[in-house]
Amino acid sequence: MSKLIKSDIDDDIILKYRKRIIRNKDLIDIKNLILEHPDASRRRLSALLCELWDWRQDNGMLKDMVCRSLY
Repeated sequence: MSKLIKSDIDDDIILKYRKRIIRNKDLIDIKNLILEHPDASRRRLSALLCELWDWRQDNGMLKDMVCRSLY
Protein backbone atom coordinates (compact mmCIF):
# COMPACT_ATOMS: atom_id res chain seq x y z
CA MET A 1 0.00 0.00 0.00
CA SER A 2 1.28 3.44 -0.92
CA LYS A 3 1.87 6.01 1.75
CA LEU A 4 -0.64 8.83 1.74
CA ILE A 5 0.62 12.29 1.03
CA LYS A 6 0.45 14.97 3.69
CA SER A 7 1.36 18.60 3.36
CA ASP A 8 2.46 21.43 5.58
CA ILE A 9 2.25 23.84 2.66
CA ASP A 10 0.18 26.93 3.32
CA ASP A 11 -3.33 26.73 1.99
CA ASP A 12 -3.15 29.35 -0.73
CA ILE A 13 -5.80 29.35 -3.42
CA ILE A 14 -4.50 27.68 -6.59
CA LEU A 15 -7.51 28.46 -8.80
CA LYS A 16 -11.27 28.87 -8.84
CA TYR A 17 -13.17 26.55 -11.14
CA ARG A 18 -16.94 26.27 -11.52
CA LYS A 19 -17.71 27.76 -8.11
CA ARG A 20 -15.06 25.56 -6.45
CA ILE A 21 -11.97 27.10 -4.89
CA ILE A 22 -9.02 24.73 -5.33
CA ARG A 23 -6.36 24.93 -2.63
CA ASN A 24 -3.13 23.06 -2.00
CA LYS A 25 -4.95 20.64 0.31
CA ASP A 26 -7.38 19.81 -2.50
CA LEU A 27 -4.48 18.77 -4.72
CA ILE A 28 -3.37 16.45 -1.93
CA ASP A 29 -6.90 14.96 -1.86
CA ILE A 30 -6.64 14.21 -5.59
CA LYS A 31 -3.21 12.62 -5.28
CA ASN A 32 -4.33 10.48 -2.34
CA LEU A 33 -7.44 9.26 -4.15
CA ILE A 34 -5.27 8.15 -7.06
CA LEU A 35 -2.92 6.37 -4.64
CA GLU A 36 -5.82 4.69 -2.83
CA HIS A 37 -7.57 3.62 -6.06
CA PRO A 38 -4.81 2.99 -8.63
CA ASP A 39 -7.07 0.93 -10.92
CA ALA A 40 -10.06 3.28 -10.83
CA SER A 41 -11.23 4.91 -14.02
CA ARG A 42 -11.34 8.68 -14.43
CA ARG A 43 -15.10 8.47 -14.04
CA ARG A 44 -14.83 6.59 -10.74
CA LEU A 45 -12.11 8.91 -9.45
CA SER A 46 -14.19 11.97 -10.30
CA ALA A 47 -17.19 10.52 -8.47
CA LEU A 48 -15.06 9.69 -5.43
CA LEU A 49 -13.58 13.19 -5.42
CA CYS A 50 -17.00 14.83 -5.71
CA GLU A 51 -18.22 12.74 -2.79
CA LEU A 52 -15.16 13.67 -0.75
CA TRP A 53 -15.59 17.36 -1.49
CA ASP A 54 -19.41 17.18 -1.47
CA TRP A 55 -19.23 18.91 -4.86
CA ARG A 56 -22.78 18.83 -6.18
CA GLN A 57 -25.05 20.48 -8.67
CA ASP A 58 -28.03 22.50 -7.47
CA ASN A 59 -30.20 19.38 -7.97
CA GLY A 60 -27.98 17.35 -5.62
CA MET A 61 -26.25 15.27 -8.29
CA LEU A 62 -22.45 15.00 -8.20
CA LYS A 63 -20.51 17.36 -10.45
CA ASP A 64 -18.48 14.43 -11.75
CA MET A 65 -18.38 15.60 -15.39
CA VAL A 66 -17.26 19.05 -14.28
CA CYS A 67 -14.68 17.37 -12.05
CA ARG A 68 -13.29 15.36 -14.97
CA SER A 69 -12.76 18.56 -16.93
CA LEU A 70 -10.89 20.17 -14.02
CA TYR A 71 -7.43 19.37 -15.41
